[in-house]
Amino acid sequence: MSAKQKIPLLRDLMLRRIGAAGDAAAIERLVKGLGRAEDTAQQQTFLDALRLALVGQRTAEQPSQWEAIYARLSHSQDEQVQLSCAGLGVTFGDPVATARLERELTEASRSTASRLSAMTSLLTARRDVVATLLALVADTVQPDELRETALRGLAQYDNADIGPAL
Repeated sequence: MSAKQKIPLLRDLMLRRIGAAGDAAAIERLVKGLGRAEDTAQQQTFLDALRLALVGQRTAEQPSQWEAIYARLSHSQDEQVQLSCAGLGVTFGDPVATARLERELTEASRSTASRLSAMTSLLTARRDVVATLLALVADTVQPDELRETALRGLAQYDNADIGPAL
C-alpha cells in the first residue's frame, strides 16, 4: 500500500495512522510525502493528516524539507491548499507563512471563510495579532462572524491595550 492509493478513504486512514504517533519522525514522514504529492487532492489529504497529527500543539519543530515544500505549495492553484499549508507553516514557526496569513486576515476582498481560517491558525499558534484583531472588532463594515471571532480571540491575550480599545 502507498499514499497514492486510488481509494481516498484508505489513503486518508493510512496517513492519519502515520500521523497518530505525533512524534517528529511521523511529521517528517508526512512532510516528505506531501513533497511528493502531485495533485491537489493528495496534497490536501497530507495537509489534513499533518494538521491532525499536530492537534493540541501551538508550535512544532519545523521539518527539514518544510521551506522548499511551502515555497512550492504556497503557489498552488487551489486556495485551500495554500491556506492549509500556511496554517501548518505558522505552527512550524515559518515567518513567511505567518505573514501570508496576516495578509489574508486583513484583506477585506478575501472570503470570510478564508479570513476565519487564517485567524484560527494565527490564534492557535498564539501569534501576536492583537492590533489586527482590535481593528477588525472596531470596523463595523466587517462581517459579524469575523468580528465575533476576533473578539473571542482577544480573550486569550493578556494585554493592557485591549480593555480601553473595546
